[in-house]
Amino acid sequence: MTSRVLKAVLLGAAVGVAGVAASILPAVIDLEEEVGLSLLFRLRGASKPPSDVVIVSVDRRSSADLGLPNDLRKWPRTLHARLTDALAREGASVIAFDMYFEEPRDPSEDRAMAESFARAGNVAVCERLHAEWVSRPRNGGGGGDELRVLSQMSSLSGVAKSAALAPFPLPKVPLKVSKAWTFVSTAGGETPTLPVAAIHLLSRPAWEAFVRAAERAGAGRTSEWPRGVEIAPAGENLPAVAREVRRAFDKDPRLADRVLRELEGNAPAGGDSAKRIVRALVALYGGPATAYLDFYGPARTIPTVPYSAVLSSVGRAGRHGPNIDFRGKAVFVGLSEPSQMDQKDGFPTVFTDARGLDLSGVEIAATAFANFLTGRPVRPLGLLPQLAVVFLWGFSAGALCLLPRPAVSAAALVAAAGGYVFFAVFRFSASGTWYPVVVPVLFQAPAAWSVAMAWNFIDLSRDRTRVRKALALYLPPDAVERITRTVTGAGAGQRVVHGVCLATDGERYTALAETMDPKELGIFMNRYYEAVFDPVRRHGGTVSNVVGDSMLALWVAPSDEGAAARAGAAAVEINRAQNRAGSPVGDAVMRTRIGLHAGPIFLGDIGAADHYEYRPFGDIVNTASRIEGLNKRLGTRILASDEVASRLDGFLTRPVGDFLFAGKARPVRVYEVLASDGEGACQQPALAAFSRGIEAFRRRNWDEAERAFREAVAVSGRDGPSDFYLGLCARYRDHPPGAEWAGTVRVDKS
Repeated sequence: MTSRVLKAVLLGAAVGVAGVAASILPAVIDLEEEVGLSLLFRLRGASKPPSDVVIVSVDRRSSADLGLPNDLRKWPRTLHARLTDALAREGASVIAFDMYFEEPRDPSEDRAMAESFARAGNVAVCERLHAEWVSRPRNGGGGGDELRVLSQMSSLSGVAKSAALAPFPLPKVPLKVSKAWTFVSTAGGETPTLPVAAIHLLSRPAWEAFVRAAERAGAGRTSEWPRGVEIAPAGENLPAVAREVRRAFDKDPRLADRVLRELEGNAPAGGDSAKRIVRALVALYGGPATAYLDFYGPARTIPTVPYSAVLSSVGRAGRHGPNIDFRGKAVFVGLSEPSQMDQKDGFPTVFTDARGLDLSGVEIAATAFANFLTGRPVRPLGLLPQLAVVFLWGFSAGALCLLPRPAVSAAALVAAAGGYVFFAVFRFSASGTWYPVVVPVLFQAPAAWSVAMAWNFIDLSRDRTRVRKALALYLPPDAVERITRTVTGAGAGQRVVHGVCLATDGERYTALAETMDPKELGIFMNRYYEAVFDPVRRHGGTVSNVVGDSMLALWVAPSDEGAAARAGAAAVEINRAQNRAGSPVGDAVMRTRIGLHAGPIFLGDIGAADHYEYRPFGDIVNTASRIEGLNKRLGTRILASDEVASRLDGFLTRPVGDFLFAGKARPVRVYEVLASDGEGACQQPALAAFSRGIEAFRRRNWDEAERAFREAVAVSGRDGPSDFYLGLCARYRDHPPGAEWAGTVRVDKS
């Protein structure tokens, strides 16, 4: 458990650090904006825009209603004068034209428009920016740097004096519009954009309160700022005043906080409305030059009235469409179409719909204005809070992935990711706070899961290797492989195979166990089995069972070829090794008796309930054990059935008779395995005499058989099978077998 907890901590820390490192990469930052922010908007859906802003759309419908070409450049400017006068009479607090008035036309029309702007006193007009590359010499000469300088293009002089001119560039980074500038750096300094200029015009009643709060907060040069409603920033002096205030806030980064504290302690005249406007000014001047936009929805989400509808309803009870009232509202005028086919001024945003209808420039300007006024643009977490969130999420994800069961950890990780996304969407909807999504959900969570699964796989492989090594001490290799590679129930590995069984039994084990110290007996048996196992394994056999002093080994093969010879070679080597096996512990020596038989073998799991053993079963195994037991009667070491002996090329063998074991219906012809051919030349006279004795025994010629067996004993000095048959000859002479007897020896006990 401690090891797993440590792994969880290490994995969590690694995933957290990796997420932190990824979060500061420019490509990931762009991906977070392109994918993560879009996902939050999609999950949140459209939201209700504030009631402070209305759009007057220049569109195909208005062109048709007014009998004009669907080309704004061909509209007479007296229409803009009429529109401005109408909106002013209706009580619009701000009128912002997202249009350029750069080229003069009919002087009377241009003059009428400028005069209407001046009468309203609250008009802002969009101004085009011109980019120019300028060479700057380096110190010491030798080349220079290329600088991109933005300058404001000249508008009509009458417009410039009667309205506030402000640019409205839109950054498309990386693929669509997601933020807007509050101030742009131009040749003249920090210049407020169109939405900021509109906020300024709206703030005129509260401008005095703003200046006094800044003065009490310690802002420098406030004495040079205009005061009072009558001289509040408007028209041509607005950009210059805005630059001066912006410089004051840039020089003192903590000024914004102090102004807000002063505002809370000294409520301005005008109540909450004035306080809201002052807060908006402080946020703009003390904030960054760009702000992420909180889009309210697709095109036409902000209330929109056709241009022609405003003009046609002048003097008609102040109605300009269903439920539209311009009193106290900021009105943005510009190109806006309800159809993608007619759209001339569109920018891709997160709410670009499936038909390809983008938000128009005037809609984005109105959105920015509404965001700034309500203090609700999208706010990314600061760098340190974001990195903290990413690290903590990564740590948690890594820890979850190392729960004991993979299925549980996967479910927990998915639930945690879903909970995180739900929380991120909730915070985004409630306060516009932008929590990262791409790195935590799309990078850290899969990475944590992948690393955890790889780690689990490595651990599992190590455990399997340890289990395989442990099981190999007790089970055959094929059984070990099946158990460690498959997840099957007991009995699934049962099969019938052809093989050779080698059964062994140690002499004098009972006596040794009774006389030896248990510890010494254990050491002795380990050395004994070391000598017995080694030949089996070297000749390709598998130790299947070990019980006490007995062992069963198998040679399993698709065919008989070679298996019998390998088993025979192993048996001969075991017989030779016995003295070496017993000698290290005192004077104890335990010789081994061996039986060999071949045929079909049932191999698999045998048992019931909660205990199973993997071992061979069947007549072949039983018969091999019976043959091994026959060694004790015949005084031999290695006996093999005819199924094995017939395939022992290169070995010296002799038939020792046909034996009918207890409980069996058919006799088994048994051979003694003596040695390899090269080692048995000296035994040939004894083997020849024994062979004559067996033939005479089968013909019931007891006297001739006795003479042959005695000759075999005399030649070899001692011969167990000959002694066995001499006893049988004496018994059968007195009690002859029945007429049906064909030389088979019945073995009642093994």
